[in-house]
Amino acid sequence: MKIITLLMVICFLSSCATSSETIVLPSGEQGVAVRCEEFLKDCYREAGKTCPNGYEIKDKTTSSNFLVPIYDLVIVCK
Repeated sequence: MKIITLLMVICFLSSCATSSETIVLPSGEQGVAVRCEEFLKDCYREAGKTCPNGYEIKDKTTSSNFLVPIYDLVIVCK
C-alpha cells in the first residue's frame, strides 16, 4: 500500500512539472527549450503561451525518469 501511495504522489507532483527557457540555436536563431513531464500536451500548451503567434518545432525528444516520461521540445516563435 505504501508503494502505491508513493507512486501516486510522484505522478501527481510530476504532472505539474513544465518549464521553458530561452536558448540560442546553433544557427544563431533565438529559440525556446520546453520541458514537461508525463503529458506532451503540457509542452504544447507551454509553447503556445510562450509563442502566442505560433511556433515551429525544431526538435522533439522523449526520455524517461523512472516511471514518468519526459518530453523536450525546441521551438522557434513565429
